[in-house]
Amino acid sequence: MIFYHHGTAFEATIEAKGDAYLSRAFILEEDGERTSLGTFGSFINRQYAAEFAVNYAIAFADGEAAPVASFPSEVPKKQQLDAA
Repeated sequence: MIFYHHGTAFEATIEAKGDAYLSRAFILEEDGERTSLGTFGSFINRQYAAEFAVNYAIAFADGEAAPVASFPSEVPKKQQLDAA
């Protein structure tokens, strides 16, 4: 997903890894190159992963501190689910 904030182009990507989702954020340069802002944790669903990547990129552009996930970021272990 490509989005713009204060005239800067960013890209957020989501990758499924087993039962979790990894998110990444990139700055898109005018020459077509991408600069990675990082790979972020394992999230419980695609939406949470995407929201975190977007929020991280916005904080970076605004010169603010990196956000902390305010939603579940760990995928529950199968054993924990079976015990519930």
